[in-house]
This record gives sequence, structure tokens and C-alpha cells, in this order.
Amino acid sequence: MVERRNFPRITVACPVQIRSLSAVTDAVFIRNSFVRNLSRVGIELISFDFYGIDGRIHVHMFSDRNMPLMDITGRIVWVQQMPYQEKFRVGVQFLEMSSGNALRQVVIDERHFEQVLAGADVPYVHH
Repeated sequence: MVERRNFPRITVACPVQIRSLSAVTDAVFIRNSFVRNLSRVGIELISFDFYGIDGRIHVHMFSDRNMPLMDITGRIVWVQQMPYQEKFRVGVQFLEMSSGNALRQVVIDERHFEQVLAGADVPYVHH
């Protein structure tokens, strides 16, 4: 398999809420899910719902202590159904991130990122 990623991924499992921005209806559906991994430019989610390629979603990410970490708007770049399950792996490219969030710069440094996910109030120092 050829690796196409330009940025390293950090394996994480943190809860998120997903809201489709591409829905054809005015109804708002928020789904709970979790992040499988992330990088500086995107995330991989696990979802019970199918999202179409190029669709737009809003993702609200929480720490494992249920503290809000990041709000992003993203574009679906790939979807893969998980074998023998009614779940999907979903690749999301970041389009916008909330300003002032704890993870905006943190995803550069894996150790610091893991501390923030654990709920630590650790200042970020880029090395």
C-alpha cells in the first residue's frame, strides 16, 4: 500500500459530535461518534452514518474528561464501510477550526497532544 499522507497521524480515541452541513433538509441531526486518529490537516472518524464524498460536516471534539477541545468544519475526502459492521471509517479534511482552541497548534507535538486529551492544562512550547 502506498502512503499518501503528507502529515503524520496521531492515534487517539476521543468523543465527538458530528452535524452534517450538507443535508437537504432543515432538520438538524447531531450524531455521537469518536475520532480514530488525527493530523494537522484532518481526522479519521468512526460513524454509524454514511457521509458522501465532498460533503461538509461540523465536528465538536471533546477530551476524555468531556471538556470541549475543538470545533472544526471539514470536507469528507473518503468513506470506507468497516467489514461485517454497520459502521464507517470517514476521512475528514479540515476546512476551518475554531480560534483559540487548545488543539490548534498542539497536533504538531504528539506528546503534548496526548497530555491535553487527558485534560492537563499544559502550555504549548514548539520545539
